[in-house]
Amino acid sequence: MKCPKCSQLLENGAAFCGNCGQPILQAAPQPPVQAQAAVQPQFQPPAPPPISPISQVMNNQMGGVGQMPQPNLAAPVAHAGNAGVPTYALATQAQHSGEMKALWSVICGVAGLAGALLIPILALGLGITGLVLGTMTRKSTHRLMSTIGLVISTLAILGGLAGWAYNVSHDPALQEKTSHTTPKTSMSAATISTPCYSLGFATKLEIKNDADSCDFQAYDGSSFDKSTNIFKVYANNIKGLSETNLNTAAKTAIETDIQKTLPGFTISSQGSTTFAGSPAYYANASQSSSGVAVIEAAVFHKTSNGYNLFVLVHGAYGQKAGLDELEAEWQWQ
Repeated sequence: MKCPKCSQLLENGAAFCGNCGQPILQAAPQPPVQAQAAVQPQFQPPAPPPISPISQVMNNQMGGVGQMPQPNLAAPVAHAGNAGVPTYALATQAQHSGEMKALWSVICGVAGLAGALLIPILALGLGITGLVLGTMTRKSTHRLMSTIGLVISTLAILGGLAGWAYNVSHDPALQEKTSHTTPKTSMSAATISTPCYSLGFATKLEIKNDADSCDFQAYDGSSFDKSTNIFKVYANNIKGLSETNLNTAAKTAIETDIQKTLPGFTISSQGSTTFAGSPAYYANASQSSSGVAVIEAAVFHKTSNGYNLFVLVHGAYGQKAGLDELEAEWQWQ
């Protein structure tokens, strides 16, 4: 290569002429020519084999079921607020539902336990609801909360039952109704109920009593005349009779009645006493020749239907007469 100004020979790659100082412009290098790649023939897949009619029918019968994309139900839905949070750290909808059920189980149990004494029915309802919700979430990830709900809900149910029993036992209306409708418990072989009193007998007796009457007869034989154990009760309304003058009036009346109706009987004892909580006067009489003993008593007790005196008589053959069997089961109405 020569200098374009002084024609001095230059070395290859010199930037200027060493003789005259003329700058030397270097030609831009030409890119190497690349060999053209050989064109490869494209591969053509073989044509599919012909489809048999039966397989084509079966493919059409399946329709698009086999091609339908299946949703990934297990993958949690990403929200804008969960950007950057791993999918395994996101709570699923089922987990949120289980948490709420466990929480409501605790709330229902606490509310039911608080109202057990005041509103037992509500406490039972809340307790049962909490028990169901706690059972539904027993196997979830919120097992501790559901266990607490189960325990408190069970206590709420027990508290509701206790509160209901307490209210029933302390309800004056129920107690009054029970006292009027439930007879006195006894092992009676015969019972009687009148508007004035009710009673039962330990021995089996035939009882005669008219409807709405406070009088009755009870005897152990096939008839009154063939019996050896007889009870009679009569109700009266004596004007002017009181607890103060009962002994005087009853003594005279009983002595007169025994003399007129039981000739040959002798009064062995008499005096004031009580019968079923009410003042009374009695007299014992007997006849040694017949072996019959009788006790007659007048009991002062005011009833709502106007009676104030009850005459009680017991006659027995071969045994001592007494009113203990009557009084044992006697209950004023």
